[in-house]
Amino acid sequence: MTNASLSVWYLSDDKNDYVFMERAFQKSPFIHEVIWLKQAELLPYLQSKKDFPPMSGQPALVLFDTTLSEDEMQTVQLLRDHPIIQKTPLIVLTENKERIPACYKMGVQSCIQKPSSENLFDTVDIINSYWFQLAFK
Repeated sequence: MTNASLSVWYLSDDKNDYVFMERAFQKSPFIHEVIWLKQAELLPYLQSKKDFPPMSGQPALVLFDTTLSEDEMQTVQLLRDHPIIQKTPLIVLTENKERIPACYKMGVQSCIQKPSSENLFDTVDIINSYWFQLAFK
């Protein structure tokens, strides 16, 4: 898989967060397509276990920006159970430390403190370095 073919799904209901995340990935030395998905748009596909018509191909990484509410914990489980993306690395960005152990138990690969806008570019660089340079080689 070449860097040019990598796509990142960014699951968030906040468009402003998506805009900042997309800018952070654009400024990184890696080439990615960042696909913004709202939870309400993704849930029907997760529940049906079908392919994802709005997206092309499987993502290299899923970033879930979440408060880890009960509904969002169900989304984590649906992501981990879905046959197409269950092996795709899932990174949870959250401020809710209480539910992190449950996320790891469900198969989340990494839980990261949701970065402030000042730290977002550094966080994306670290995610890129680890997942796209070290882990995928």
